[in-house]
Amino acid sequence: MMRLFLGYLVSVVYAVLRPRAKLVEKIEKKCYLPVVVHYLAPGELDRILTYLSRRGLLRHLDLSFDDAWSTVLESVEVLEKHNVKARLFVSPGQILRGNVWTAEAEMLNIDSGIWRKWYVLDEKTRYGELSRYGRIKKRTLLTKEQIISLSKHPLISIENHTWSHLSAIHRPADEVLEEIRRAQEELFVWTGRECQCLAWPFGR
Repeated sequence: MMRLFLGYLVSVVYAVLRPRAKLVEKIEKKCYLPVVVHYLAPGELDRILTYLSRRGLLRHLDLSFDDAWSTVLESVEVLEKHNVKARLFVSPGQILRGNVWTAEAEMLNIDSGIWRKWYVLDEKTRYGELSRYGRIKKRTLLTKEQIISLSKHPLISIENHTWSHLSAIHRPADEVLEEIRRAQEELFVWTGRECQCLAWPFGR
């Protein structure tokens, strides 16, 4: 939560101190504006896309949503309004389970000093530990069926986010490659298309 707040604070200060004209000029020069979010309120997304559209910058936008939270459904209408494409990075193992393991541990009020160390554990061990605390009933991720439905939308592409939302720098290379392969194969079964992109969980 603190990281999210600090990120928001920095972005607000940056937006206030740096003239918008400079920002627009920078986007036009770079020809690429990557925006990666987990959740963005529809109204906020609409304001951002409207701002970029009025300045002819939508063509530079590369928008993606990590983890496939169920809130993505709220953004579909906004994407349609602006005719903007988006990538949805999915961890199939997490979808079948119904939650991202780090968020699940946090919601169960497991001490952060414990669950942050779980980056180094394999999938089976992590979920074995979680099962000792009980399960979260509330579903916060899209379902498999919802992802299959979204994969048919012309503005949305489903992409690889590893099988179990693995922190790659903490696991052996062969396990990381297996995570990618397993997710790639499962998502092909779900959507009928090969994923073209991979996003590392946690940016690692």
